[in-house]
Amino acid sequence: MRNSIIATLLFVLLFPSFSFAATEYFGNFTVAGKSDNLNSGQMVCTDFTAPADAGTLTSLSMYFSAVNGDAVKLVIYSSTGTFLAASTGGAIGATGWATSTVSLALTPSTVYCLGIVYQTGSSAPTYDYSTTLGNAENGGTVGYSSPSNASFSTLTSYSQTIYAAYTPASSGSTVAPAFSFLYGWW
Repeated sequence: MRNSIIATLLFVLLFPSFSFAATEYFGNFTVAGKSDNLNSGQMVCTDFTAPADAGTLTSLSMYFSAVNGDAVKLVIYSSTGTFLAASTGGAIGATGWATSTVSLALTPSTVYCLGIVYQTGSSAPTYDYSTTLGNAENGGTVGYSSPSNASFSTLTSYSQTIYAAYTPASSGSTVAPAFSFLYGWW
């Protein structure tokens, strides 16, 4: 019993608390079965409001219903068309959800446009969208290598199946260890 008390006290002294960062999400998660594709260098994105606890964007995920090996980048723009960040890009290898790392400090409760830029190729991969969740923005041709700012024209009742993963601004929860006294041998 004495050994377990000593071990518990040492643990509390060495590790008074620890924290972990939870990943949260915002966007459109509904695979609706409607599909569309893009022209070379074209960008389309959908407006979503970052939650009140938004901290750092860690990735973007988009649903593709058909792929052909051509390269895409997942991008994030301000609601006014200012380019903010993009994934490194690459070929989409399979249908379904494709996730790319994108890092950006988010401003809570701010509208961001999450989307896709397509590279030049024979035919664009096909992405999924819904007609019930809001509006998308057609950003026109912004370029693939270095996406530029966009001039938006609204596509009503059109929401790409795309979402953002982020770490909340409160950078994790602090958890104090529970005391436990073990009986018997330790």
